[in-house]
Amino acid sequence: MLLRRVAEHVRSQNWFAVVLDFIIVVVGVFIGIQVANWNEELAQEARDEVLLSRLGDDFAQIVDYAERKMPIRRSSTQSISELISTIRSGVDPGLTEVFQDQINAAVIAWVSFEMAATYDELVATGTLSRIRNPELRKTLNDYARQREADVFLLALAMEKRDEGIIEGAVQFRPVAGYDGPQHSVESYDWEKVKALEPHLQVILRNRTLRLDWWEREFATAKAALRLIKTELGALRSTDS
Repeated sequence: MLLRRVAEHVRSQNWFAVVLDFIIVVVGVFIGIQVANWNEELAQEARDEVLLSRLGDDFAQIVDYAERKMPIRRSSTQSISELISTIRSGVDPGLTEVFQDQINAAVIAWVSFEMAATYDELVATGTLSRIRNPELRKTLNDYARQREADVFLLALAMEKRDEGIIEGAVQFRPVAGYDGPQHSVESYDWEKVKALEPHLQVILRNRTLRLDWWEREFATAKAALRLIKTELGALRSTDS
């Protein structure tokens, strides 16, 4: 209909009307593009909100796990140091609960913190740029690198544990534990335990390094969660 009207205006050489029709067409196309862009922007914001919400859930779980486990891991690391001091004293401590805790601290290999599944998905699909906040992207990448370093240290700790050197001096018996099957010290050879100091020094060095990475990961995970909550708050305030 509009094209027919333009043709009529051209035939009648009503150039003012032709120009007016042209402006109407251009403005209509412009408005249509703007509406389409606006709708796409709204849809993208909705997708970003879902993405951030999933990331928030991931890091809330990581932070919750770390808050529960970090005091135990700090105490466990200290127990290995105390076991070395016990050996250096040269005094057989007897099968006390404290001594058993020290031995168990030396043979356990703590698992690494979890990685956020949503972050892994973004990296795998090459869509990490969907995280618009550069500080949040950097924080997520920092956490991934810190965790990667700890996974490497965990592999070294597992290798050391699997050598079975401590088992040559200490006899264990399986018991049920909160996190699954555990082992309790049944008996030990004090002379052989005293010879464990060099091995325990290696374990302590690894555990101390891991504790440092755990502290960094914990701080970074909390920073990521804080940034995610801020971004979500900004998105939701825009929606309202």
